[in-house]
Amino acid sequence: MSKITCPFCLHRISPEPITSSSGGMLCPRDECESHKRQIPLPKEAFDHDVFPIAIVGASSSGKTYFLTALMNEFISKPMWDGDYWRIEMVHYAKDMEHESADNRFVKHWRDLFRNKTPLSNTQTGEYLSPLILSVTYSKERKWTFHEPFRKRKQLLVFHDVPGEFTTSDDARMALSSRYGALGAAKGVIVLVEPRELPLLGSQLVANRKIPQNFASGGGFAFDAINGLRVAKQHGKPVAVCLSKSDLFLDVPSVIERDAHLVQYKLTNVSTAGALNLADISEVAADVRNIFERLGGGDLLSRIDSSFRYSSLFAVSSLGEDVVDAFTNTFKRDAIIRPIRVMDPILWMLWQHGMLGGVS
Repeated sequence: MSKITCPFCLHRISPEPITSSSGGMLCPRDECESHKRQIPLPKEAFDHDVFPIAIVGASSSGKTYFLTALMNEFISKPMWDGDYWRIEMVHYAKDMEHESADNRFVKHWRDLFRNKTPLSNTQTGEYLSPLILSVTYSKERKWTFHEPFRKRKQLLVFHDVPGEFTTSDDARMALSSRYGALGAAKGVIVLVEPRELPLLGSQLVANRKIPQNFASGGGFAFDAINGLRVAKQHGKPVAVCLSKSDLFLDVPSVIERDAHLVQYKLTNVSTAGALNLADISEVAADVRNIFERLGGGDLLSRIDSSFRYSSLFAVSSLGEDVVDAFTNTFKRDAIIRPIRVMDPILWMLWQHGMLGGVS
């Protein structure tokens, strides 16, 4: 039996992959989108371990922006570019060679980072292909510490899970069976819209960051946490991220611009290739403070009681407040510099023993 895991349907591939008319290798399962849409499996699927991550959030929480910014971080910046370990992250379809639905992320990347064009909303019922990235740990010089941390080849597969799939019992249970985006996920990222914290939403309105009619965010995040608990995510790492942090960075009553959560300290010079755990803890403390002061106390309590391994993050896919919320256009001379979108991923890899960590 093959030990290959399909990154689209997350089933073990058995029997062997089949060959498409164009020569690419496909998942043999008729129900799989790789099979139905003739999407070739990335070559890394045959020698990498598949590491599924579910991205959960309301329709307005910025999941597509987050994944596009994540792709930009992976393909444009070396993570540990030092003398010891280098993590090289490569999007398998970035050269546009594959005629696959996954190329939508390449289009998103070009629209956002080259053309400075805001992304369109994901349509209800649209097929949401995963973002697939390969991660290779390579030793450049003799490692003076112990050999880290399990397998060195991972295929990170980010599945965008529509909000209704965590708040609807039937859909959630379908996804939480033995296979499926939630059932197979090794970690979950929950994006929390700033306006879901009532007092934060009102402050963003007062500072003209969002229009008045967008101030009420509902209770999606609370429902999503409940849904993930029912979906048996208790023992998996869950990263709860306050998204769109650029909207409140220059609102002093929320957080100072020089706050820790907008400063990068992911590595320590003496231990290149290790996650700075003190930095992650300090960011979590900053975000917890925002939640407690601005109407997210009940959500914090539910997070703390629902998951064995969880942490709080703040992420910005754009890095600055560069989109006019009233016209949905980029401001003149906008520069996109994502802030801390890598944090929850690296924390998740550390939780699974795939990265070292130093305090």
